[in-house]
Amino acid sequence: MERFDSISVPLYRSAGLEERGVCITIAGCYSQVHTHNLPPRRMSEWILILCTEGGGWVQMEGQARRRVAAGQMLLLPPDLSHSYGNGPDGWTVQWLHCTGGEAQTLCQRICAGKAPGTPLSGAQTQPLLEQILHRLKGGRGLTDVLCAEALLTQLLCSVLEAVQNTALDGSQAT
Repeated sequence: MERFDSISVPLYRSAGLEERGVCITIAGCYSQVHTHNLPPRRMSEWILILCTEGGGWVQMEGQARRRVAAGQMLLLPPDLSHSYGNGPDGWTVQWLHCTGGEAQTLCQRICAGKAPGTPLSGAQTQPLLEQILHRLKGGRGLTDVLCAEALLTQLLCSVLEAVQNTALDGSQAT
């Protein structure tokens, strides 16, 4: 059964928090969807997509379509046209959009030297992404939002560390 959940996250401007280092703007989950195909578009935020079941595809402006499998994560950069969707057997994805200086720095470092939209190993990210979504569904009070954003910082740092360790392992093997 297809299910779509999305959570808009308040910016808390009145609390003086509009300049947070990592700011989640919207997040959600699409479960067992067979009709999730988005036409090319540009967004102003980084988009993180984790495929947890099934598979799909991503296509960045000027590039060929790439396959996305269960256990893979996408980090789509802002202001670059992209499209994505489920494969023939559907997919389940958890996703979020984020902004902020620290998010920008971490995402850029994760993606350094890779073509935009290159699928990454997302194995270590699922438990943290589930905690983020749980926090945001839990009432979306200021504490929940700040905790979710701290978890996102942790998630991005763990992905960056895995990318750097993989690069080190590859350079030491040569």
